[in-house]
Amino acid sequence: MWILLATIIVLACTAYLAIFYFWKLGKIRKLVKCPGPPSIPFIGSAHYFMGSTEDILNEFRKWMNMYPSPFHAWLGTRLFYVVYEPQQLKTILASSKAIEKEDLYKFARPWMGTGLFTAPASKWRLHRKLIMPTFNPRILEGFVEIFAKQANVLVKELRVELDAGEFDIFQYVSLCTLDIICETAMGVPSSVQVQRKSLYVDAAKRLFEIMFSRMLKIWMHPDIVFNLTRDGRNWREGIRFVHDLTDQGNDTTALVNTYVLFMLALFPDVQEKVYQEQFEIYGDSDPGDVPVRHEDLNRMDYLERVIKETLRIFPIAPIVVRKITDDLNIGEHTLVKGSSVVLAFLKTHWSEEYWPDPMRFDPDRFLPEECLKRHPYTFLPFSGGQRNCIGRKYAMMAMKVLLATIVRKYVLIKDQVILLEDIRLKIDLMLKPVEPINLRIEKRHA
Repeated sequence: MWILLATIIVLACTAYLAIFYFWKLGKIRKLVKCPGPPSIPFIGSAHYFMGSTEDILNEFRKWMNMYPSPFHAWLGTRLFYVVYEPQQLKTILASSKAIEKEDLYKFARPWMGTGLFTAPASKWRLHRKLIMPTFNPRILEGFVEIFAKQANVLVKELRVELDAGEFDIFQYVSLCTLDIICETAMGVPSSVQVQRKSLYVDAAKRLFEIMFSRMLKIWMHPDIVFNLTRDGRNWREGIRFVHDLTDQGNDTTALVNTYVLFMLALFPDVQEKVYQEQFEIYGDSDPGDVPVRHEDLNRMDYLERVIKETLRIFPIAPIVVRKITDDLNIGEHTLVKGSSVVLAFLKTHWSEEYWPDPMRFDPDRFLPEECLKRHPYTFLPFSGGQRNCIGRKYAMMAMKVLLATIVRKYVLIKDQVILLEDIRLKIDLMLKPVEPINLRIEKRHA
């Protein structure tokens, strides 16, 4: 008798939830006026995201080439809009109705904590207000000496690779940026470059892959399921390891630097122009004797254009996801309250509409007169609006110092030419190469 009653109650509850789900779904669907990929009840389009992070990126790129901005997709029972048109991006990024981070970012909090990247709007405002003084020009100027010191450690560590064939340069650059972050943020030299604690790099790489994979695989969202999987066990072990070493993140700057070095190796004419700019400033002096100075950074115009063009082709944050807390009009379309929006910067950066021949590496796209011809929101390497990257000036200064130091010391070479469109990429919050970025170095002779 009791079993029968319990069965009836369970069936009744299930029927109620199903009816409520389809009623709510039908109501929302009537409000969605833009196209999107096919979806399955309860699953949505999540079945498209069952592959590797490379497969996920390729599927997403296929959608962006197929549908106009905005289009929609369902992840389980949750509605996501995808936007990449510059004026629409500007409207969203400027709106207080789209300032909240999407709930998917909660999966990053065990590793990254509730900081500027993952925090809800209420905490983000407080954290940003507290951190802003750290990035004032006077303090940033004082950091340049640390940037230069650690960059010179890097060029010394790279000596073992001279004339030794191609190698994965990210391993070296990542440890250098970790040293920089530790010393500028905590005031304590960590010396990981010298100690070669590359296990940190491997652990951080795996954590990003697990985190992004979990975001898109809705069956992995419940902790009780995730914790029973191999990824769940690897996640807990990786978290313990990176917290033991440092709580600061360094992968973004390291990855940009690595991409720039890769571009310099692929395009020797660009590398030569970067070197000539350095030669005009420092002559043939050794960076160990005459390190990069703060007052020289503004003279490195061409290097800055090279960095920007690299960030256009390889935007470190190819997508950003926000919650829509109230109906938001973006021209002819309305993003409905309770949905989320994917800001697809990657598509904007690769659009032929804004960037003729987008897979051609051309730093002169960022000459002042060329920039004036484009909508300012066609280039968003540090996002935009209220929640843009607070450390963008810090990052640009650090990158200039590190790259200038390396180019003054070494010639970067890639033996096998590769087309930019043939570089295999994947996404795990950041845009990363599937295969290591290998190149070789030779000592530079002026």
